Amino acid sequence: MNLRLLSVFLIFSIISCDDNKKTSLTNIEDVQSVILENQNKWKQNSLIDYSFTYQRSPGDCPTADELPALDINVEDGVVVSAYYSGTSEIADVENAVTINDIFSYQLGLVHGQAIQFSNNKNSSELPTFDSNLGYPISFFVDKSDNECDAIFNRVSNFQ
Repeated sequence: MNLRLLSVFLIFSIISCDDNKKTSLTNIEDVQSVILENQNKWKQNSLIDYSFTYQRSPGDCPTADELPALDINVEDGVVVSAYYSGTSEIADVENAVTINDIFSYQLGLVHGQAIQFSNNKNSSELPTFDSNLGYPISFFVDKSDNECDAIFNRVSNFQ
């Protein structure tokens, strides 16, 4: 009898031990569904030539420097040039992405079971997508309750 009582106590202790772990603020199935729905819309539009500004910002790291936004040009589905936003300074195209790359990145993050996957840090709303073309507009991902593992992504100036 004491062994059973001890076992129950240990299981309860293990379950309740991690009090400061943040609970998930996101229904991952809903996020995955909205990503796949918009990825489908994007594919149906068959855009292969476009340009946009892509910005990634540290979401929960007060000491991190802001990442520079990139103006990205895509032709035939491939990045052909990238500039630091608002300048004529060339950025390495290895650091640039296509809209398809962003969708792949999002789906990879969904499978990583992030604790928050929303349209911004202070929201529980699903990520935002363009209503006509389906490309991602903004999304915030926090992988865990640790600092410096969240990122905010924004696509703007899409043409």
